[in-house]
Amino acid sequence: QGVGVTGHLNMMGTAAAGTGRSRSPRVSASRTGGDTGRQAASLAGAAVMGWIKSFKGDWGFVNSQSFDGDLFIGLRSNPQLQGILSAGDQVMFQISVGPGGKAEAINVQSLAAGAGAVAGVGLQ
Repeated sequence: QGVGVTGHLNMMGTAAAGTGRSRSPRVSASRTGGDTGRQAASLAGAAVMGWIKSFKGDWGFVNSQSFDGDLFIGLRSNPQLQGILSAGDQVMFQISVGPGGKAEAINVQSLAAGAGAVAGVGLQ
């Protein structure tokens, strides 16, 4: 009986260790996607048009048909936007990738009614 109990404990210990490894959060391929062609970072430096998905306080997210997912937009990199953005606003922006590899919208210009003439100055 002692041998059977010892064997059973060893099997449980092995199973528990295997279960612990399977819950590891190191599965980055599914998080980032295999294809980088639709990621905002692949468009670094490009001028892109899009719309504000949400904006509260000092930061928010912008979307575009040019890439998949949300792109961060913050007032630290765009102080000219203080108090003028809201969800649904059309914008033009450039994509910048910081030293940590995270993409961000910079040089954001609102294309809302009345701002079109000002925003059109930088268009090429």
